[in-house]
Amino acid sequence: MNGPPVSMPDDVTSEPSGPGSRVRVARDEVWVDGLRLGTTTVTPTGEHDSSPIIVTLGILAKLDTFEEQRFWLLADRLRRPVIALDTPGWTVRGGGLPHQVRRRLRRGGFDWLAHLLGDVVLRTNPGVLDLAPSVVGYSLGASTGSALAADLTARGADLRGLSLIEPVAVRRQSLVELAWRNLRDARHSHRYAVENKDLAWAVSSGSPLPWPRAIELSLLVWAISRGHIPETVAGLPAKIPVTLVSGERSTLAPLPAIDRLAIGLRRSGHPVDQHTIPDAHHALWNSLAVVDRIADWIV
Repeated sequence: MNGPPVSMPDDVTSEPSGPGSRVRVARDEVWVDGLRLGTTTVTPTGEHDSSPIIVTLGILAKLDTFEEQRFWLLADRLRRPVIALDTPGWTVRGGGLPHQVRRRLRRGGFDWLAHLLGDVVLRTNPGVLDLAPSVVGYSLGASTGSALAADLTARGADLRGLSLIEPVAVRRQSLVELAWRNLRDARHSHRYAVENKDLAWAVSSGSPLPWPRAIELSLLVWAISRGHIPETVAGLPAKIPVTLVSGERSTLAPLPAIDRLAIGLRRSGHPVDQHTIPDAHHALWNSLAVVDRIADWIV
């Protein structure tokens, strides 16, 4: 029997074993059109809600233990499976992006890339369309996540909700402006990662970055700069709840742009829940304490 989401005790993050001891982790790799896409599925042990949370990652992110500990936390907190998808196409080992995906990225569209991600979700988790999944995306993942939400809806899924955390493509901007904003916010990344040292169970740093594919990485950055998230999300069925989470001091997802997105979506009939984390920057996802807080807002 499925049960409602259950909150953990307030002191759970101080436990040496942490949420990783209360979940099962399964890793897989799928090749689609010459592109290697990794997945990690985290399932709570014991009674839990079967509706999965599908998570798409930020640029240069990879599915290692440092990243996966966020999904242990989400799965344990919400008593729901979490399906995390590797950021596609930017590593040498992962294979190049197909031609049609590159062509769409040049125009700012993530739809073809999201369709590949949808294929991966269905291959690794058959039957997911019937389970009312949610989609959560951070940074670049907000672009792939919103496009994936549209793709899964077109395949017949009844989405439970879409949560966009620090969506960079919330507005159109030049590459120079995007690079400048990234440099300003990148200075704070270490601050959020250091917060995890207070947790006995936390992994403090990730594995070394793999060798990147310059062309694919450049295309992903270019597509982000085109700012297509408002258009993509507005095209979703109006009944799908949308949650927007941003840092008060973020330069990559500035609050005025998030406010405009929320206003526009509400005018088009979308239920929108907006949250601003005080004094936080774009790198807030590095902090497990912040992820724990965001878990309360995921639908």
